[in-house]
Amino acid sequence: MTINKQDVTSITILGAGAFGFAMAHVLSNNNPNIHITLFDIQEAAIKHIQDTKEHLFFHKGIKLPSNVSATTNLDEAINNKAPQIILLAVPSKFARSAFNNLNGKIPQNTIFLNVAKGLEPKTNNSIQEILNQELGQDQSPYHYATLSGGMIASEVTANAPLGADIACQDINVANLLKELTQNQFLKIRTSTDTVGTQLAGALKNVIAIGAGIIDSNLKESSKSGYISAIRVEMQLLAIKLGAKQETFEAGSYAWWGDLMTTCFGASRNLEFGRRVGKPQNQQTPEDILKQMYEEKKSVEGYNTIKAVYDLLIKNQIHAPITTALYQTLFENKPTEEFINNCM
Repeated sequence: MTINKQDVTSITILGAGAFGFAMAHVLSNNNPNIHITLFDIQEAAIKHIQDTKEHLFFHKGIKLPSNVSATTNLDEAINNKAPQIILLAVPSKFARSAFNNLNGKIPQNTIFLNVAKGLEPKTNNSIQEILNQELGQDQSPYHYATLSGGMIASEVTANAPLGADIACQDINVANLLKELTQNQFLKIRTSTDTVGTQLAGALKNVIAIGAGIIDSNLKESSKSGYISAIRVEMQLLAIKLGAKQETFEAGSYAWWGDLMTTCFGASRNLEFGRRVGKPQNQQTPEDILKQMYEEKKSVEGYNTIKAVYDLLIKNQIHAPITTALYQTLFENKPTEEFINNCM
């Protein structure tokens, strides 16, 4: 890959949710000479960005600079702008239909940078696998990279000091994306472990749901013990699926940085777990999920745990804590049973 930063003139972001907007904020301020296009099918949200440069629901008071535009027209976002880089900020459950719409529109050597953190329901596919299936590398060769780290969207736009990993099999592409993304507030490390980096982002959401249940019933020592125990089950699965061991070591932004942020910060998966585990809770997990969706709060870990449970069984990995969490969410087992099995 020979493209340099000065060769990049246009970046398109698919998905104008909280994190897609946050990445538009980072990339546009880092690179004032590069045009950033935000695409989403939500007309009200896009119209608000067009009119005010602000998000309709998130990041109040944060304005995007003049080198950002927004559209609901995919052809305009892709064909007219001819972006060299397409950032994927689409939740995993919507990824397949979104990527299918890209078929035939992507020139060779396009760079995809994924920031979504989940596995597809029913198929258990990663974002990279979905993209390969829908576009086909043989027909239009492209580069796939993934970004993961402890980056709550509101903290990104607040310019808090943060860290993340970007992985691509072509390290030159990873380094290019680092150059475009890193600034004085956001530190980026690069690797070639796309499998491990994207799994780290997905698996920590599963752990965070359980951490939320514990938050509603126990104290920090119990939660820390639970995290220490269940992360072994998650790491065994990730390595079985092809991740590199070093991606899951203590210095990893994609794993430990994101895991700690999601289990102790203002994350949606943690909040979902807290609501599920609240004593005398009369709502089902599905009721709570619907309620949070209406609040514009997506919970990627809910669908991901279905995929994780299937993959653990398929790969014959003994995972009693994850199994107990799955049974609480999908088999109506009482939260007390999960709590009793959380170590």
